[in-house]
Amino acid sequence: MLNTKFGTLVGYMTLTLPLVIILQTISLSQVDRSLVEAAHNLGCGRLRTIFTVVVPLAKVGLIIGAVFCCILSFGDFVAPYYLGGSKPPTLPILIIDQTKSGQQWPRAAVVAITMMITLFTVAFAAIYAAYAKKGRG
Repeated sequence: MLNTKFGTLVGYMTLTLPLVIILQTISLSQVDRSLVEAAHNLGCGRLRTIFTVVVPLAKVGLIIGAVFCCILSFGDFVAPYYLGGSKPPTLPILIIDQTKSGQQWPRAAVVAITMMITLFTVAFAAIYAAYAKKGRG
């Protein structure tokens, strides 16, 4: 299992899964059960109730959990380096390699700024999607 992509995924899962489960549990516990019962009384099946009642009510928590998972796994160094054998290299591994071999600080800075811009873009897009109101008018 070491030095494989599967090992890297297991490392990412052990890092992010507990936090995401806690965030999802808190988000889904805030859903009013009477709305779910009302959907069932009006003839919705279980799957339709989930997608038309539960997911829109828990949308903010679901998106925030996904953003936390993305940020944690995007910047993680340990899982891909030790479990995945740094193949393929992720951005944190590229930064470490650039600073250790040849002291190429400008190239490492470019990779770090690229990481930051990507993370800010994903985070702000997710926050906009979580809090944007549908049908303003």
